[in-house]
Amino acid sequence: MFVLAAAMLAASVSSARGERPADFGQRWVRNHPFTLMGLQQSPQKFDAAEHHAANMSSVLVWWADGNGKQIAAPASAGNFPWHALIVDGEGDERDRIADYASVGNAAGWMLGDEVDGSQMAFYDQLGTWIKQNRPNDLVYTNALPTYAGFPDYPAYLEQVVDSMHPDVLMYDHYPFVESLTRGDYFQNMMFVRNKALEHRLPYWAFMQSSALAAYRLPSKSDIRMQAFTHLAAGFTGLAYFTFDNEPSFEYASILDSAGNPTQLYPIVADLNKEAANLGKTLRFMTSTGVQFVPGRSLVNGVVVDDAVPPGLTAWSAASDPDDHIEAMTIQQIGAPSTLLDVLAGFFRDDNGDKAFMLVNTHHGPGVPANASLNIVVQFDPSIDSILEFDRLTGQQKVIMVGANHQLTLNLPAGTGRLFKYNDGDFLVAPVPEPQTLGLGLNAAAIWSLAVRRGRLWR
Repeated sequence: MFVLAAAMLAASVSSARGERPADFGQRWVRNHPFTLMGLQQSPQKFDAAEHHAANMSSVLVWWADGNGKQIAAPASAGNFPWHALIVDGEGDERDRIADYASVGNAAGWMLGDEVDGSQMAFYDQLGTWIKQNRPNDLVYTNALPTYAGFPDYPAYLEQVVDSMHPDVLMYDHYPFVESLTRGDYFQNMMFVRNKALEHRLPYWAFMQSSALAAYRLPSKSDIRMQAFTHLAAGFTGLAYFTFDNEPSFEYASILDSAGNPTQLYPIVADLNKEAANLGKTLRFMTSTGVQFVPGRSLVNGVVVDDAVPPGLTAWSAASDPDDHIEAMTIQQIGAPSTLLDVLAGFFRDDNGDKAFMLVNTHHGPGVPANASLNIVVQFDPSIDSILEFDRLTGQQKVIMVGANHQLTLNLPAGTGRLFKYNDGDFLVAPVPEPQTLGLGLNAAAIWSLAVRRGRLWR
């Protein structure tokens, strides 16, 4: 571990934190494609074409025993922005960062993985140096999950933010264990969301995409549910743990140990295409609420409401931030082993317009690929049409609600759909201002304006 001289550190902190805006992370997100990156462990097995075909927007260069440059270089040559994990213990980390960055296309630096309190001060010093010397790059870390055993998990997240000053709050939570899903999945997701919003930080998450020990390789509905519920909660970046397979560590991943696609590869490729499409507009939105719409299940011959998971509250028209939804009802009746529920995420875009996403949370290793549910949404009399941002095409479309102001929506298992009211188009790009910041990011990005209704939408 290197130790920065006190004078150099003081100057670095003053310079970096004096010139870098507090909302750098938010601006970065709004000025880059939606982040979708696969964690690449092996330099020998890296193939940029495989990452491109999986619809990744960047590469996450893993430690690789200090040989991450051997992944970063071909990633850059393959026209991929890349992020790199930097850990302690291999000489001067500043030299390694400069060496990696020499290959071009560096986008961000993950300082430590699943950090505890022991090295936060060290990584903060290193992060300060990066912010001064590479002012366009993201600096962040990856936080531990709730099941790591914290007595006060929000306090731990506060320590990460206060001690390391990340541009993005990122975490991992791998929920799919044997045939079950961890009971604290939504609680962990909401803890991270709430802490990031408290500090006005964008927030990202790792997706489970490998099988090791008791952790199962996710099914189609599993991985879609994990991705779409995070999108509904306002997450603006997804990373996959892992992309390639290290046989001494994992059983399977998106690739197998020989570097060939597994059954998860086409599932992730399709999912990423949809997430990237939705990400065109989600990166200009801020989460304003996340609630659970419980379905009903037949239990011992009696229809009962499904339980609300820890970390969430049951949706009601009185408690959500939406102005127009009066009722939501899931049509199908489930069972204890087939829970048919919906997660509702609410947003405000940079124009102040409101949007919402509905996600079918039904998932599991045995869920049929074509499984779906219908949810009936009742709007107030002022709504006769809404807009949907189509996850398959990346285009908005108008949906007529009808005379009864009621809409029946079909949601495939694990999948979400994004809507807004027909009072202005979805935001899809920032609008430049004449003045720009020295760090190369548009100063107006966070307040980007859409091409409004009545003008060409693109």
